[in-house]
Amino acid sequence: MKIGKALIGVAVVAAVLGGGFFYAKGDIKKGVQAYLYAYPVVMMSATRDATVNSARYNAINHSRTFPDHKFRRVVRPNVDTLYSTVWFDLADEPVVLELPDSNGRYYLMPIHDAWTNVTTSIGSRTTGNDAQRYLVTGPAWTGEVPDGLTVVKSPTNTAWAIGRSDTGAANADGSPSDDMRATYAFQSAMSVTPLSSWIKGDRDKQETIESIAGADRQPAKIVAAMDAETFYETFYAFLQGNPAPVEDTPFWDSVMKPLGFIDPNARDAAADWSYSGLSALNRWALEAAFDRIPAVMEMIGKARKYDETGWANMPGAGVPLGRYGVNYGLRAYVAHIGLGANEPIDAVYPGANRDFDGLPLNGDTKYKLHFKAGEMPPVKGFWSLTLYDADAYLFNSDIKRYAVGGRDALRYNADGSLDLFVQAEPPADATDYANWLPSPQGEHFALTMRLYWPKDRVLEGDWKMPSVQVVDW
Repeated sequence: MKIGKALIGVAVVAAVLGGGFFYAKGDIKKGVQAYLYAYPVVMMSATRDATVNSARYNAINHSRTFPDHKFRRVVRPNVDTLYSTVWFDLADEPVVLELPDSNGRYYLMPIHDAWTNVTTSIGSRTTGNDAQRYLVTGPAWTGEVPDGLTVVKSPTNTAWAIGRSDTGAANADGSPSDDMRATYAFQSAMSVTPLSSWIKGDRDKQETIESIAGADRQPAKIVAAMDAETFYETFYAFLQGNPAPVEDTPFWDSVMKPLGFIDPNARDAAADWSYSGLSALNRWALEAAFDRIPAVMEMIGKARKYDETGWANMPGAGVPLGRYGVNYGLRAYVAHIGLGANEPIDAVYPGANRDFDGLPLNGDTKYKLHFKAGEMPPVKGFWSLTLYDADAYLFNSDIKRYAVGGRDALRYNADGSLDLFVQAEPPADATDYANWLPSPQGEHFALTMRLYWPKDRVLEGDWKMPSVQVVDW
C-alpha cells in the first residue's frame, strides 16, 4: 500500500478509536490529522532554532567536519558530505546565492519551503558544475531582477537550502584530507547576500565557524515534549509569511476549521488566533489526539512498504519523498525520521531495521550484505551504508566508523562481488576489516543506504538492495 491519504485513514482510525466519548471520536480523529499536518512546520521551526541563530539568517553556514556519535541536531545525520546550509528569511527582500565552479565535484543544494517540500534542486545533476548565480525571492516579491541572476521563487518566506558536497574521508589521525581541504575551498567561495547589499558590491561569505547557543538541542525531542498549546502556538507563529499551499484548502475546510483554526493565510492570523480561544471541546479533542500521536507515528512507520529483499523507501515501493502534495502522513513521518529529505531523483534512501527473516537487527547477531558482480549500486554520484542506533543517531564504535561506501577502499571478491559485514566484533578474517560496519553489542539498530544521483534502474524499481542476511561465524 502506498503511504498517503489512505495510510492516514488506516493509521488514524486505528489509533483514535481506542478512547473518548463516541460522539467526539470524529473530533479526536481530526485532532490527529491536524497534528500530522502541522508537525513538519513545527519541526522546521525547532530545527532552525537549533541550527542557527537569527544573526545568521540569509547567510551561508558551512560544516567543516563530519557528524559523530555526539551529534544531535538532526536524526540520521549523513557522514558522506560536508554541509553548506542557508536559512532564508525572504520577507523583506530577496537574497543572492552565488556558487563557484565545483571543478567536477558532485554537489547538490535543494531548497525546501517551510512545509518541507523541495521547491528547487540546484547542483551537478540539474544545473551542472559551472559557476552560477541565483536570486532567491519570497512569494510576493515583484521587483526588478539584476542581469545575470536566475530567479528562484520560494512559495514561503522561510526556506532552507541544504547543500551537500561530495567529500572524501579525513586522514587516519582525524586531520583534514587533501580532498576535504579542496571542499573547504569550494565552500568558502560560496556567498549568500541580501539583494540590497549585493547591489552595493558586498558578498557575504562565512569566514569563521562559530557554535551557537543551544546548538546541542535535539529538535525532535523538543517538539515531542511540547504540549498542545505550545505546539499549535508555534505552528501559527511560523505560518506568518509561509502560506499554506493552495491544494491544502479542502483539508483546512474539512479538518482544521471545524477544530477552530482560522485561515493561516489571512493577515495577522497569528495575532488573531490563540489556543486559549478555542472551545473546550476543540481543546479536549486536540489534547486527546496528543495522547495518540506516538502510536500513530509508529503505525505510519510500520505501514511503510518493504520490497522483497526487506528494504523500505525504494522508489518501487511507492514512496514519493521531497514533494509531498497532500500526502500529509508521509510528510510528517519523514520530518520525524529525517527532516530535509531529497527527491528520489537526487537521492534514494533505502532503510532496513529487520533482517531478511523479519527479525529486528541487533548487535548480538552478525549480518552480511552481498552485492553480486555487476550489481553494485547504480549511481552517477556515489553510495554509502550508514548504521544508526535505536535513537537514530550514529553509533559510537571503537574505530569511529559510522558508514562504509563505494568511495572507500573496499575489498572485492575474486568474482567482482562485494560483501559488507555488519556486526559488533571485527570479522575473523582480517582482510574483511575494510568491509566491516560496527554494530552496537546487544542493542537494536537500523541501516540506511544512500544512493546519490541514482540511475534509472533504481528510480524505476529494477534494481534491488541485497537482503540483510544472518551469518554464523
